[in-house]
Amino acid sequence: MKAMKKLLLLLCMLFFVTAYAQKKSINKVSMHRTACFGKCPTYSIEINKNGSVTYTSVRFTKFEGIYTKKFSIDKVKNIFLQINLLKLDTCQNEYEQIIADLPGLNFNIDYTNAKIQIVNAHFGPKFLKRLAMNIDKEFSIDSTWKKIK
Repeated sequence: MKAMKKLLLLLCMLFFVTAYAQKKSINKVSMHRTACFGKCPTYSIEINKNGSVTYTSVRFTKFEGIYTKKFSIDKVKNIFLQINLLKLDTCQNEYEQIIADLPGLNFNIDYTNAKIQIVNAHFGPKFLKRLAMNIDKEFSIDSTWKKIK
């Protein structure tokens, strides 16, 4: 009997979390990795809901310049769903920079009815760093990207 109650509770929670995630329509997500005092890669990745992704290198990256590539809508939806499930819209807009020499991590999320920015995300909750690693992994640049500038 206890197992059935737990299962029912889990299903209800899953339903509400999924309903919340689907209400937040994301149009675009940008992730920016900023400089440090050394040779940290500095770049941004912009992911659009239509599947187009733009990578802009600033310095200390293997691929210099601006590149673009079309990804599957499912891959983009997966990242957008992660953002909604993590409720990034409830994060602080800026986290205190504790150590000046570390490379920065910033997010911009364009929802249909709002825009949010998270500055110094690497000093925020750990899930922000995990999200950044997922974005880097899912949209890693290689020779299949088209250089546009």
